[in-house]
Amino acid sequence: MVGLLEKNKKLERTNSVIDEIYERPKESSSSIYPDFERTLKINFRNTYLHTLLKSLLPFSLQSSKAISLNTTLNAVNWIIELRKIVGLRKYWWSEPLVNISGSEMVFEWWHNGKKVTVYFSETNAEFIKVWGADIDNEMEEGTAETNDQIEFLWEWLAS
Repeated sequence: MVGLLEKNKKLERTNSVIDEIYERPKESSSSIYPDFERTLKINFRNTYLHTLLKSLLPFSLQSSKAISLNTTLNAVNWIIELRKIVGLRKYWWSEPLVNISGSEMVFEWWHNGKKVTVYFSETNAEFIKVWGADIDNEMEEGTAETNDQIEFLWEWLAS
């Protein structure tokens, strides 16, 4: 039980860094240049997110207009959390195959006869696990939006 609490505290600390990126810049009451400070924070956040997108997505998807920015940010935030979990737990890792399907972004991985496909919308991350051809007995679907759900899904794939 203590290990689980420690794990969640580590992930909560790393989440706070990610949350800072997406929060609206806070105005400093002590600054004599609040508009300038706010502009700098917004520019820094935009530059950081652009750099992050370039490192996580294939070139063909970086300028795609088919999906919303919120969908892209949802997928990027999700994969950041996954990479943290993989790094902390030393799980197997491979870059995903990334596609756009309608207004969704789709990540796919294959490992040891198993496949995970994650569909991202603006607010959701839904998965399909496949380990055979029988749709009733060898496939499962669900959501992977919390760190525990993401880790459980990846632990299954990596095993």
